[in-house]
This record gives sequence, structure tokens and C-alpha cells, in this order.
Amino acid sequence: MAIPFDLESLEVTGNQSTVLPMMTVFSGGASQYGFSETGTLIYAAAGQLGGGTGRQLAMVDLEGNETPLPLPAGQLDSPRYSPDGGMIAYRDGAEIRIYNVATGASPQFSSGGGMYPVWSPTGDYLYYTEAVGAAGVRRPPDGSEVATEVFPAGGQNFIRSVAPGDSLILVRRNGGATGRDLLVTRMGLPETEFDGYLTAQWNEGNSEFSPDGKWVAYQSDESGGPRIYVHSFPDITGQRSISPGPGTDPAWSPDGNTIYYRNGSQFLSVDLTFEPSFSVSAPKLLFEEETYTRQIVNGWVSNWDIHPDGENFVVVVTTGAAASGSALGEIHLVVNWFEELIARTDG
Repeated sequence: MAIPFDLESLEVTGNQSTVLPMMTVFSGGASQYGFSETGTLIYAAAGQLGGGTGRQLAMVDLEGNETPLPLPAGQLDSPRYSPDGGMIAYRDGAEIRIYNVATGASPQFSSGGGMYPVWSPTGDYLYYTEAVGAAGVRRPPDGSEVATEVFPAGGQNFIRSVAPGDSLILVRRNGGATGRDLLVTRMGLPETEFDGYLTAQWNEGNSEFSPDGKWVAYQSDESGGPRIYVHSFPDITGQRSISPGPGTDPAWSPDGNTIYYRNGSQFLSVDLTFEPSFSVSAPKLLFEEETYTRQIVNGWVSNWDIHPDGENFVVVVTTGAAASGSALGEIHLVVNWFEELIARTDG
């Protein structure tokens, strides 16, 4: 977006206008563009990972049959079903919206920024982080209360999952000495405390509590590339490998007996057995689709979720020019761009 203003009066002098509608924008808000003093612009077009306004939401069944949702395309990411399946929280640009499946309404939910929505298991609260480096909060989905702080601003902490009982919160922290780590905090303490859960010398993320709260599925690059693992909770003695090859974006089935995950454009599942001992089936390929937007680049955050009925997913579909399948989209160089900018903003 762009809008002209007067440098002396600091007053707006023209109209707001979209100037780069299909540009890559990472999940933290970093826009991939730059320009010189002489008006030469360079930018990355929207691709499979980087963002842009050419994204829509759709439901997909286990065979890959797609039903688009009646929502306008935008800079959409990280959709999450409510526990009853009646609502889908998602991010649209810098704010969170909640789509009502029955009515089709999708009002803005957050105010002042919101990213990475996470439902409580009861559906009584929607948790989210306001922005990179900002506070983590929770709020009833009907908006009947103001947001309550889960942890204060400072550091790159992101709410990732809520355990049964709505008191234990799984948090991903970026930027530490050991990269991306998984921590646990608890609601109701006088001051926020973070306890280390998975803090090894590699990156851990894309984490989710099992429905019974006894396991955490997550993505790690400890083998040199992204793979899926589960760890027992709260102790960390029981790590199990889930994906024999590359894997990202794990999601538990509602009954806790299956983990779904992605390998690029492939959607796969494995069945789990817990008694008398833990075992994992061979992966089953469900379907494959290039236009389903993959995880958010700089956040390790899934761009899909499973419906509580266990029969459908919600996915982010890359549309138009952004559906080429490339990670960041093509690089564009535009000369004399200031002339176009002035024309677009009546400046």
C-alpha cells in the first residue's frame, strides 16, 4: 500500500492505493521489495511460501476433492478450525479474522495486530501473538471480553498449542542460541515463566499437543532436513520418529491415532499404536497438489488444519500468478517506478 503526505504538515494529501498486489510478504510482515533513489524498483512476486494477496481458503477431503470457501482472496495464512468445526480462525494481512461456516461471515477478530491463531481445546478462547516481539494473548471468540495477556512483549515468542485444561501453553521461541525451541508456560501465574521443553542444538517448531495432552508432534531439522517426530509430555524421554523421509506441518487426527503431515505438495498420514508399545505405520499418500500454499517461511507455521470430523482439511490455495509452484516467486525489476507510484496515489 502507499499513500502520499506532506512532509511539513504531516497530513495526507492523496488516496491510499495498492501498488504491489502480488508481492511476497513473509509471516512476520517483512515485505520483499526495495527501490533506489532514482525510482528503480525490485520485488519478489508472491510464491508458494512467501505470501501475497493471491490466496484463498478451501476445504479438501481425504481424497483431495476441493471445495473453495466463499471468502475474498487476500494475504491469508494459518487457518485453524474451532473444536466444533463451526468456525475457522485465520490471518488476513496483519489481523486475525474468524470465518463462520454456517453464515459465511468473517469479521475481524484482533485489533492492533494478530498472527498464528490457536484454539483452546474447549473452544472458549482463541490464542494468538499480536506481532513479532509482541505479547501473546487470548480472547473469547465472540469478542465478549478484551484480550488477556498470556505472556508480555519482548523476545520472539509464539503460541503454538494449548493442552487439555486450557492451562498449559506450548510456545515456540525464535532467535535463541539454539535456534527455534519449544517452551511451556502456564496460565494463572503471578509472573510469566517459561520452562524449556525441547531446546536442543537444532530447530524445533510446528508443534501440536495430542488430543489427550500426552504427546507433542513437531517438526525438527536434527537429521539435516525437516522431519516429523513426537515426544512424550511432560517428560521428554520418549521421542519417536514419524516421517521416514522429509516431513513438515504435523496435525493430529481428532482421535489421536493418526498424524497427518506434508512433504512439499504431498499430503500423507501415518497411523499410531500406543499399546502394548508405540509403533508407527508406513506413510500413506493421500493426495498431491502444488497450489496448496506451504508453510510460512520464517515462522515454521502450518498453512492447513484438520476438521474435527477427521474427514476434511482446510488449506490455503495459491491462486493466479502466485500458483507457479516456486518458493518465493519471480524477481521483478521496474525502472521509472516513481512515475507509476505518483499516478496511482494521485500524488
